[in-house]
Amino acid sequence: MLKSAHGAFTLMEVLLAIALIAAMAGFAAIGTAVFSERPLKSRPPDRVFLSALKLGQSEAAAKGRKMSLRYDDGAFVIEDASDKSIVAKVWLSPEIEEAAKAKQQDIGIEIPKADVAVSIVPQYPEVIGSVSVEFPDENLACIEISPDGTCTPANVSFSLGGEDPFTIVLDPVSAAQLEIRK
Repeated sequence: MLKSAHGAFTLMEVLLAIALIAAMAGFAAIGTAVFSERPLKSRPPDRVFLSALKLGQSEAAAKGRKMSLRYDDGAFVIEDASDKSIVAKVWLSPEIEEAAKAKQQDIGIEIPKADVAVSIVPQYPEVIGSVSVEFPDENLACIEISPDGTCTPANVSFSLGGEDPFTIVLDPVSAAQLEIRK
């Protein structure tokens, strides 16, 4: 006579299933870490800038205060505009970030130079006719980001290793990239 099978799992089957799920979760975590670190090493500075701008927008909205975004030799720095405290730094590469952290601990460490020039140029409205309005000719030190997500009207220029610069035109209302000019 054959025994009828009950619809239950044995303890061994349950433990095996848990072990398989844990192993798959471990591989997924390792794969995610490797996957997320690789693009950071090769992402261009304009993409890093746009990431920093979005982070600045979310920080301004979360804190309900104006933030400023500036470039400081290898990192885009997000500061609270009222007290100038640094909220976050978005580094161009993990190597520069690691060297900067090591320099804080040891005076002998030299930070690798980022071969990127960034300038923030005011974006002026198109003036029809001859209106006597004077605009400053100099570059801006930072982009101001309001809690509502709007930012300083600006064009951000990047030059990589002395090559011809390219410029991102920002939409001041959404702080999104409108176009890239070469």
